[in-house]
Amino acid sequence: MMNKNVTDAGFERDMEVVASPNYLGDSETVEWLLRNYISQALQRFDPEKKDESVQSDISDALALADIFLGKDERYPAVPAWNKEGAIDVWLREQGVNRGSTPREIVATAIVQCLAAVYRLYNQSVMGELEENWGFQVGGVVERTARLLLGIPEFDNPPGEEPDEQA
Repeated sequence: MMNKNVTDAGFERDMEVVASPNYLGDSETVEWLLRNYISQALQRFDPEKKDESVQSDISDALALADIFLGKDERYPAVPAWNKEGAIDVWLREQGVNRGSTPREIVATAIVQCLAAVYRLYNQSVMGELEENWGFQVGGVVERTARLLLGIPEFDNPPGEEPDEQA
């Protein structure tokens, strides 16, 4: 028989983690991390220093990958999810097909999100989108957040268009 005091203590501890700020099982936390990453990338982008900007984007995506792999204590992880062998395997199954390590796989999903936002920005500059294209950026962020949370709601990795033959 299980000791009720041990069960209650475990439940209380788990509830504290879930209610804590920056909990990686909270879609708002995940979306905030993605939006912050995108905002920083857009602000620092310099067409004359494209390679430097891209390297910074990749470096920041790798830092975010560490967070999503549960390696940053400031962001309480979902124990069975935010670890190597879970989130990276899911991302690979969902079509994130670049990267040879769990860190690189997670970072690839994040960079694909940014690439999708850049495509939207370029389409907007070329007059191919409505002036208010921010809602489309929101959709990219939400889809990527669901992907990083393990919620199967779409068939394509962030930034890839659906197969037109489907």
